[in-house]
Amino acid sequence: MRYLLILAIVALFGLHQLVQAQTSSFNTWEQPQYEVANTAKGIAYISADEQEIIRLLNLARLNPELFANTYLAYYNEVLPDSIAERVREKLLNSKSLPPLKLNYALCKSVAIETYSISAGTKPTINNADRIHRYLPGAYNYGSHYLSNINSPIEVALLLLANQSNGYQRSLLDAKIHLIGISTRTDAEVCNHFVLDFAQDPNLVNQGNKKRKQEEKLITECPPSSKVIVHRRHRFLGIF
Repeated sequence: MRYLLILAIVALFGLHQLVQAQTSSFNTWEQPQYEVANTAKGIAYISADEQEIIRLLNLARLNPELFANTYLAYYNEVLPDSIAERVREKLLNSKSLPPLKLNYALCKSVAIETYSISAGTKPTINNADRIHRYLPGAYNYGSHYLSNINSPIEVALLLLANQSNGYQRSLLDAKIHLIGISTRTDAEVCNHFVLDFAQDPNLVNQGNKKRKQEEKLITECPPSSKVIVHRRHRFLGIF
Protein backbone atom coordinates (compact mmCIF):
# COMPACT_ATOMS: atom_id res chain seq x y z
CA MET A 1 0.00 0.00 0.00
CA ARG A 2 2.83 2.33 0.91
CA TYR A 3 4.52 1.48 -2.41
CA LEU A 4 1.37 2.41 -4.35
CA LEU A 5 1.11 5.68 -2.43
CA ILE A 6 4.70 6.57 -3.33
CA LEU A 7 4.02 5.76 -7.00
CA ALA A 8 0.92 7.99 -6.95
CA ILE A 9 2.90 10.88 -5.42
CA VAL A 10 5.68 10.48 -8.01
CA ALA A 11 3.11 10.40 -10.82
CA LEU A 12 1.36 13.53 -9.53
CA PHE A 13 4.69 15.32 -9.18
CA GLY A 14 5.63 14.36 -12.74
CA LEU A 15 2.27 15.59 -14.05
CA HIS A 16 2.70 18.87 -12.16
CA GLN A 17 6.15 19.38 -13.67
CA LEU A 18 4.81 18.61 -17.15
CA VAL A 19 1.97 21.13 -16.77
CA GLN A 20 4.40 23.76 -15.51
CA ALA A 21 6.77 23.17 -18.43
CA GLN A 22 3.91 23.34 -20.94
CA THR A 23 2.57 26.55 -19.36
CA SER A 24 6.04 28.07 -19.51
CA SER A 25 6.33 27.14 -23.20
CA PHE A 26 2.93 28.69 -23.98
CA ASN A 27 4.04 31.88 -22.22
CA THR A 28 6.83 32.19 -24.79
CA TRP A 29 4.18 33.13 -27.37
CA GLU A 30 3.51 36.31 -25.37
CA GLN A 31 6.94 37.69 -26.29
CA PRO A 32 6.85 40.83 -28.52
CA GLN A 33 8.42 39.17 -31.59
CA TYR A 34 5.31 37.01 -32.03
CA GLU A 35 2.94 39.96 -32.30
CA VAL A 36 3.62 39.95 -36.05
CA ALA A 37 1.48 36.80 -36.26
CA ASN A 38 -1.64 38.99 -35.94
CA THR A 39 -1.58 40.07 -39.59
CA ALA A 40 -5.39 39.99 -39.79
CA LYS A 41 -6.12 41.61 -36.43
CA GLY A 42 -8.94 44.14 -36.58
CA ILE A 43 -9.81 43.54 -40.24
CA ALA A 44 -13.55 44.11 -40.52
CA TYR A 45 -14.43 41.74 -43.37
CA ILE A 46 -13.42 38.54 -41.54
CA SER A 47 -14.63 37.20 -38.19
CA ALA A 48 -12.72 37.03 -34.91
CA ASP A 49 -12.42 33.24 -35.30
CA GLU A 50 -10.97 33.65 -38.79
CA GLN A 51 -8.48 36.18 -37.45
CA GLU A 52 -7.46 33.65 -34.78
CA ILE A 53 -6.99 30.89 -37.39
CA ILE A 54 -4.58 33.14 -39.29
CA ARG A 55 -2.72 34.00 -36.07
CA LEU A 56 -2.29 30.30 -35.24
CA LEU A 57 -1.06 29.45 -38.75
CA ASN A 58 1.41 32.31 -38.53
CA LEU A 59 2.69 31.13 -35.15
CA ALA A 60 3.35 27.73 -36.75
CA ARG A 61 5.33 29.46 -39.52
CA LEU A 62 7.27 31.75 -37.18
CA ASN A 63 8.39 29.02 -34.77
CA PRO A 64 7.42 25.51 -35.99
CA GLU A 65 9.23 23.67 -33.18
CA LEU A 66 7.58 25.71 -30.42
CA PHE A 67 4.19 25.25 -32.08
CA ALA A 68 4.73 21.47 -32.14
CA ASN A 69 5.65 21.46 -28.45
CA THR A 70 2.74 23.67 -27.37
CA TYR A 71 -0.42 23.81 -29.48
CA LEU A 72 0.04 20.47 -31.23
CA ALA A 73 1.07 18.70 -28.01
CA TYR A 74 -1.75 20.23 -25.93
CA TYR A 75 -4.52 19.72 -28.51
CA ASN A 76 -3.30 16.34 -29.80
CA GLU A 77 -6.78 14.83 -29.39
CA VAL A 78 -7.94 16.93 -32.36
CA LEU A 79 -6.01 14.72 -34.79
CA PRO A 80 -5.63 10.92 -35.08
CA ASP A 81 -2.27 9.77 -33.72
CA SER A 82 -0.78 8.98 -37.13
CA ILE A 83 -1.75 12.40 -38.54
CA ALA A 84 -0.60 14.24 -35.40
CA GLU A 85 2.78 12.53 -35.72
CA ARG A 86 2.99 13.52 -39.38
CA VAL A 87 2.24 17.15 -38.53
CA ARG A 88 4.79 17.07 -35.70
CA GLU A 89 7.45 15.72 -38.05
CA LYS A 90 6.58 18.37 -40.64
CA LEU A 91 6.82 21.14 -38.03
CA LEU A 92 10.13 19.92 -36.60
CA ASN A 93 11.63 19.76 -40.09
CA SER A 94 10.43 23.25 -41.08
CA LYS A 95 12.34 26.51 -40.87
CA SER A 96 11.04 29.79 -39.52
CA LEU A 97 9.04 31.66 -42.18
CA PRO A 98 7.46 35.13 -42.47
CA PRO A 99 3.79 35.37 -41.48
CA LEU A 100 1.04 35.01 -44.07
CA LYS A 101 -0.83 38.15 -45.06
CA LEU A 102 -4.56 38.38 -45.62
CA ASN A 103 -5.37 39.25 -49.22
CA TYR A 104 -8.69 40.91 -50.10
CA ALA A 105 -8.82 39.39 -53.60
CA LEU A 106 -8.38 35.87 -52.22
CA CYS A 107 -11.01 36.59 -49.57
CA LYS A 108 -13.49 37.43 -52.35
CA SER A 109 -12.47 34.22 -54.09
CA VAL A 110 -13.17 32.02 -51.06
CA ALA A 111 -16.38 33.90 -50.23
CA ILE A 112 -17.76 32.86 -53.62
CA GLU A 113 -16.76 29.26 -52.93
CA THR A 114 -18.28 29.06 -49.43
CA TYR A 115 -21.49 30.70 -50.67
CA SER A 116 -21.76 28.07 -53.41
CA ILE A 117 -21.02 25.18 -51.02
CA SER A 118 -23.51 26.38 -48.39
CA ALA A 119 -26.15 26.51 -51.15
CA GLY A 120 -25.60 22.82 -51.88
CA THR A 121 -22.92 22.80 -54.59
CA LYS A 122 -20.03 20.39 -54.14
CA PRO A 123 -16.60 21.91 -53.35
CA THR A 124 -14.52 22.78 -56.40
CA ILE A 125 -11.68 20.32 -57.02
CA ASN A 126 -9.63 22.48 -59.37
CA ASN A 127 -9.68 26.07 -58.10
CA ALA A 128 -7.24 27.53 -60.64
CA ASP A 129 -9.83 29.48 -62.65
CA ARG A 130 -11.47 30.93 -59.56
CA ILE A 131 -8.16 31.99 -57.95
CA HIS A 132 -6.81 33.51 -61.17
CA ARG A 133 -10.08 35.38 -61.74
CA TYR A 134 -9.65 37.26 -58.45
CA LEU A 135 -5.86 37.29 -58.20
CA PRO A 136 -4.38 37.54 -61.72
CA GLY A 137 -0.81 36.33 -61.89
CA ALA A 138 -1.24 34.04 -58.89
CA TYR A 139 1.50 31.44 -58.65
CA ASN A 140 2.13 28.52 -56.28
CA TYR A 141 -1.54 28.68 -55.36
CA GLY A 142 -3.98 26.21 -53.87
CA SER A 143 -7.06 25.79 -51.70
CA HIS A 144 -8.16 23.97 -48.55
CA TYR A 145 -11.72 22.97 -47.70
CA LEU A 146 -13.00 21.77 -44.29
CA SER A 147 -16.52 21.28 -42.99
CA ASN A 148 -18.36 20.97 -39.68
CA ILE A 149 -15.44 22.29 -37.61
CA ASN A 150 -15.97 24.95 -34.97
CA SER A 151 -12.77 25.77 -33.08
CA PRO A 152 -9.95 27.86 -34.61
CA ILE A 153 -7.23 25.56 -33.22
CA GLU A 154 -8.94 22.53 -34.76
CA VAL A 155 -9.10 24.28 -38.14
CA ALA A 156 -5.44 25.35 -37.90
CA LEU A 157 -4.19 21.85 -37.01
CA LEU A 158 -6.23 20.21 -39.76
CA LEU A 159 -4.94 22.75 -42.28
CA LEU A 160 -1.37 21.96 -41.26
CA ALA A 161 -2.14 18.24 -41.63
CA ASN A 162 -3.76 18.59 -45.07
CA GLN A 163 -2.22 18.99 -48.46
CA SER A 164 -4.15 21.42 -50.61
CA ASN A 165 -6.69 20.17 -53.13
CA GLY A 166 -4.79 19.08 -56.20
CA TYR A 167 -1.64 21.08 -55.49
CA GLN A 168 0.20 19.15 -52.76
CA ARG A 169 1.54 22.33 -51.21
CA SER A 170 1.76 22.90 -47.47
CA LEU A 171 0.98 26.10 -45.56
CA LEU A 172 4.53 25.78 -44.21
CA ASP A 173 5.89 26.45 -47.69
CA ALA A 174 8.26 29.41 -48.07
CA LYS A 175 6.70 30.27 -51.46
CA ILE A 176 3.31 31.07 -49.93
CA HIS A 177 2.73 34.66 -48.82
CA LEU A 178 -0.99 35.47 -49.21
CA ILE A 179 -4.18 33.85 -47.94
CA GLY A 180 -7.92 34.38 -48.16
CA ILE A 181 -10.34 32.90 -45.66
CA SER A 182 -14.11 32.44 -45.49
CA THR A 183 -16.58 30.51 -43.32
CA ARG A 184 -20.28 30.07 -44.02
CA THR A 185 -23.02 28.04 -42.34
CA ASP A 186 -25.60 26.16 -44.41
CA ALA A 187 -29.29 25.49 -43.68
CA GLU A 188 -28.38 22.41 -41.60
CA VAL A 189 -26.08 24.51 -39.39
CA CYS A 190 -22.95 22.91 -40.83
CA ASN A 191 -19.91 25.17 -41.09
CA HIS A 192 -18.02 25.24 -44.39
CA PHE A 193 -14.51 26.64 -44.32
CA VAL A 194 -12.35 27.50 -47.36
CA LEU A 195 -8.84 28.92 -47.41
CA ASP A 196 -7.04 29.96 -50.60
CA PHE A 197 -3.33 30.72 -50.69
CA ALA A 198 -0.81 31.96 -53.23
CA GLN A 199 2.61 33.39 -53.77
CA ASP A 200 2.62 37.19 -53.93
CA PRO A 201 2.40 38.07 -57.67
CA ASN A 202 4.53 41.17 -57.05
CA LEU A 203 7.38 39.03 -55.73
CA VAL A 204 7.00 36.65 -58.67
CA ASN A 205 7.20 39.61 -61.08
CA GLN A 206 10.31 40.94 -59.33
CA GLY A 207 11.96 37.52 -59.62
CA ASN A 208 11.05 37.27 -63.31
CA LYS A 209 12.43 40.77 -63.95
CA LYS A 210 15.71 39.87 -62.23
CA ARG A 211 16.03 36.67 -64.27
CA LYS A 212 15.40 38.59 -67.52
CA GLN A 213 18.11 41.10 -66.55
CA GLU A 214 20.53 38.25 -65.90
CA GLU A 215 19.64 36.58 -69.20
CA LYS A 216 20.18 39.91 -70.99
CA LEU A 217 23.57 40.24 -69.32
CA ILE A 218 24.56 36.77 -70.49
CA THR A 219 23.30 37.41 -74.03
CA GLU A 220 24.99 40.79 -74.41
CA CYS A 221 28.36 39.99 -72.82
CA PRO A 222 31.36 40.50 -75.18
CA PRO A 223 32.70 37.55 -77.22
CA SER A 224 35.83 37.45 -75.05
CA SER A 225 33.78 37.16 -71.88
CA LYS A 226 32.17 34.24 -70.16
CA VAL A 227 29.66 33.88 -67.35
CA ILE A 228 30.61 31.84 -64.31
CA VAL A 229 27.70 30.29 -62.42
CA HIS A 230 28.57 29.59 -58.81
CA ARG A 231 26.19 28.88 -55.92
CA ARG A 232 23.20 30.24 -57.77
CA HIS A 233 24.89 33.62 -58.41
CA ARG A 234 26.18 34.72 -61.81
CA PHE A 235 29.47 36.57 -62.17
CA LEU A 236 30.69 38.17 -65.37
CA GLY A 237 34.41 37.85 -65.97
CA ILE A 238 36.55 39.25 -68.80
CA PHE A 239 39.27 36.87 -70.03
